[in-house]
Amino acid sequence: MLFKQEDENYIYNVIGRNIKKYCKLKNLTQAELAEQIDYSLSFIASIERKKSTKRFHLELYGELLLF
Repeated sequence: MLFKQEDENYIYNVIGRNIKKYCKLKNLTQAELAEQIDYSLSFIASIERKKSTKRFHLELYGELLLF
């Protein structure tokens, strides 16, 4: 599902795409990322699948940027 920038869920879509993109760039699996940032694998997977809209705090994005 794609969101338009005006959509209230747009930022969550962007975060999910970025997680997937940077995992590939760093050759990380979802499980490795989850372990390194101390989140569950199912949580990371749900973000990538865009199933966790509004179910996580944007602070997570800051943690990913520091990773």
